[in-house]
Amino acid sequence: MAFFSFITALSIIVSLSINPVQSQVVLKYETHGFINDTKNEIHLTDVVNPGESGKNAYWDFSSLKINEDFVGKFSDAGLEPDRTLFPEANIIIEEFGNRFFFKSDSESTRQYGYISKEGNAIEYTKPYKKMRYPFSFGESFSGDFEAKLNSGDGEYVPISGSYSVVADAEGKLGLPGNILYDNALRVKEVKTSKQLVEEKLIHVEHTAYRWYVAQHRFPVLTIVNSKWIYPDGDTHSYSLTGYNPVIVYHATDITEKPEQSVTYSVYPNPYRDFVSIRLFVDEPSDVEIAVYCQNGKRIKEIASNNSLQGEIQHTFSAKNLGLGPGVYFVRFIVNNQVKTLKILEI
Repeated sequence: MAFFSFITALSIIVSLSINPVQSQVVLKYETHGFINDTKNEIHLTDVVNPGESGKNAYWDFSSLKINEDFVGKFSDAGLEPDRTLFPEANIIIEEFGNRFFFKSDSESTRQYGYISKEGNAIEYTKPYKKMRYPFSFGESFSGDFEAKLNSGDGEYVPISGSYSVVADAEGKLGLPGNILYDNALRVKEVKTSKQLVEEKLIHVEHTAYRWYVAQHRFPVLTIVNSKWIYPDGDTHSYSLTGYNPVIVYHATDITEKPEQSVTYSVYPNPYRDFVSIRLFVDEPSDVEIAVYCQNGKRIKEIASNNSLQGEIQHTFSAKNLGLGPGVYFVRFIVNNQVKTLKILEI
């Protein structure tokens, strides 16, 4: 049973920056925590080795070949029919039909539950901490968890285990499309557990490597390896590798992280059916985002926030608003600075 979260045409990207500098990536809730109404877009690829750890590492994954596309969806746990099973949770991640229930706040992200696509549920009586904030290179934390598995037959299978999370590497990360992140942070997560099923003790081991950059909420590269070890020595393994298609900077600028920046993007463009609209601000800012038609009429307000820090992502479709293909305009207002990008729905 897989209950480990896998947390991709050219895009238009505009970055306003001051005094390019190199700085350490620090994971904070405002910039990297789980939030409602977002999507994590991933290109799934062949499995690769995670490479070296330590400072000034270099990982060249520029030749990864796409096998298929995948989207993880983040939504409000309060709107979930099964929310009564996990009352502490405020975020749900849906991946491959499976749902993961988390509480994410300024201190940490903790898992409280899981429901498989088949309907099997895991309730964490002692939650598992996936991330703490802030978190940067060289830092680590660990702990243990307790849970129970309900397979739907009225019986519960106890699960106990431990976890460790360490920011074990930072350095240069190369991805397809001539993308080179000069300053990427890798976080290694190891989760082990044991569960007694039909009087047979099963050991489960999950290891994940996730690479983060300063200006995107989700990992830009993820490698997950899982293993189930049965009493008779039989072993079942499962692995995933995927990278996020977001381009934080133009390829020529990508090694220069601005001290302060606002990054706008629309992807893809032109588009059919849906376009992903993104905005990132690295310090609290007054933000408004809206879509207009050619005659200047506002047709969709995407965001209005007086103190946004981090990333906003919205999937826009004129068709879903009852409008036809054509030219539309996305207007971003950040601290009274206006930027307008033209999009074309075909």
